[in-house]
Amino acid sequence: MFRTQQRRLTVVAVAFALCTLALAAVTTDEAALDSSDSRAYVRIALNLLRYGEFHDSGQLSQDRAAGLLSTYSRRAPGYPLYLAAVFANSSGARSLSGEYVSDPACEPGAPLRRRVQRATSTIVAATVAGTFLATFAFTAHWPVSVAAGLLCLMLLPASIHELLAAFLLLGHAVLAALTWRRPRVLTGLASGLALGLLVLTKAIFQYWLVAIALVCAVALWREGGRRQALRPAFAAMVIMACAVTLPWMTRNAIQAGHFGISGRDGELLAIRAEYGRMTWPEVRGAFAWYLLRQDTSGMGARVMRWMEPERFGYSRFDRGNPDGFYYRANRRAGAVAAQADLLNPRWRLSANQALRDAVLRQAAADLIRKDWPKHVVLTLAFAARGATGLVSQGCALLPRQRDDVVGALSRNGCRAAKGIGVLMLPGLAVASVLWWRRQEFMPAFLLLPIVFAFGMHAAATHFITRYSRPLIPLVVVAAGLAAHSAWQWHRCLNPSAETARRPRQPR
Repeated sequence: MFRTQQRRLTVVAVAFALCTLALAAVTTDEAALDSSDSRAYVRIALNLLRYGEFHDSGQLSQDRAAGLLSTYSRRAPGYPLYLAAVFANSSGARSLSGEYVSDPACEPGAPLRRRVQRATSTIVAATVAGTFLATFAFTAHWPVSVAAGLLCLMLLPASIHELLAAFLLLGHAVLAALTWRRPRVLTGLASGLALGLLVLTKAIFQYWLVAIALVCAVALWREGGRRQALRPAFAAMVIMACAVTLPWMTRNAIQAGHFGISGRDGELLAIRAEYGRMTWPEVRGAFAWYLLRQDTSGMGARVMRWMEPERFGYSRFDRGNPDGFYYRANRRAGAVAAQADLLNPRWRLSANQALRDAVLRQAAADLIRKDWPKHVVLTLAFAARGATGLVSQGCALLPRQRDDVVGALSRNGCRAAKGIGVLMLPGLAVASVLWWRRQEFMPAFLLLPIVFAFGMHAAATHFITRYSRPLIPLVVVAAGLAAHSAWQWHRCLNPSAETARRPRQPR
């Protein structure tokens, strides 16, 4: 019986993977690299292959010969290493520049771009299949697990950088929960390895290294009877994650003067601080801008007109507006840059990357402390913006542009998936309260990474929608577990209704 169920799970998981690969082959544009800052990542990957050096310089050998090359740490190394592995053993990787590889109009770079898209399609397929298997591991319920796999397939966007992080985050959280359920050192090691690679891919999760150690400590404190079995598995998880990440963080501390995964904390905090310079009417309008801007219905437009800020309107929320918050922060022309000039007038001319970032970080922190009431309210607005990212860019793998029956089914399925996706976070909030009251600790390993990511992005960044993409598979698994738990609670509260549905046994 056990082997039969294993075979069925394998067949369904493989079917999910093959369906995802087929959809990706039909709908994905292999001519483009759909990734934020793709040129910088490609340049780093090519420099790793050609020179074995982590740097985004487009002319590394010339800069090195001229003595202009300084230590680089502005990007996390995980995604460039992934690209370097995909580019390996390709002749184009030795001859083409990063601009040629990134440019969709450059035909010589097309083979490398196709390699990346095909490798990414494999990650998407593994993520969808993994979502199905993870949901079944926690629920042992076929309909819920299949629905979770389909929902993940529909909501995942066809991006690259975020999908790699999504796969690693799903692996870490699911394996951590399984380690709690059945403590094994091997499972703990696998969870720690996934976390370490996730930290190297998404720098913000470096703070989760400390948080997961605290979560494990609380779990050991609560489960006194299982402490002896849990301790080695949790220790293996934390030690493995630190073993993967600490060498790179130490490298940055020694060579770049910054102990961390990347040296962009000040830059990101400066953007957030610039948004805090908005007026109170703009703080009110931020909710309408981030929640209703994509709403083409008449009601959404009326609400936006009603909440439109006086004086500036919504103009300063536009990222392309020279007077906008993002544009000024990105061009070092706003209030944060002016505050940095007061702290260190020569920071703009310094070749020391760590110094520039430290000055920006201090200037941003000073302004955030001054504008803290606005930042408290903006945290809610940015959290809402991030929540919309769970569904706003989904259904990228479905052939929705067709005019036949397949296109109609894809469009209707996409609407249904996004409608369900909107309900996932409120449903998880209600389920988390019930889990807490019932003292069920295992869901914490699935929920707390979601809460951490949302909290960090909402409180310390401007939480653009792509930041929430890595959370989609984990949110789907947690929502599947919540739906199954709600059904179980309903059966426990209404045993008479369940008994009435059972067929009467013959005498």
